[in-house]
Amino acid sequence: MYRKTIRNSASYRQTAASPSLIGKQSSSIGADAVAATFNLTPAEIRTLERLLGGSSPAEIADELGVALPTVRTHLSNIFAKTGTARQLDLVLMTVQLTTPNLGSQEGG
Repeated sequence: MYRKTIRNSASYRQTAASPSLIGKQSSSIGADAVAATFNLTPAEIRTLERLLGGSSPAEIADELGVALPTVRTHLSNIFAKTGTARQLDLVLMTVQLTTPNLGSQEGG
C-alpha cells in the first residue's frame, strides 16, 4: 500500500538546492533587512545572503573560503541575534520582514 522511496542523496541535494528559496536580488534585500533590524556583522550578512540564496552551510564555506565551523558560528550568532533556532525559521522571518502586509490595507 505504501511505497517506500529512496532518494539518491547527491541528486536529491542538487535538485533541492537548485531553486533558491528567495531570488538572488531578493536574498540581498532580505539579508539587508535582517542586518539592519538585528545589527549583523558583515561576515554574518555574507553568510545569510548565501543561505537565503539556497546554499547549504558546506557550500557557503566553500563560496566564502572559510571553514565549515566558521559558517556554523556565524549561523549561531545570527540565530541568537534574531531569536530563531533553525535555518527555516530564519528564512521565514526574512520573508516576513520583506513582504508587504497586503492584508492590512483595506480596499476602498
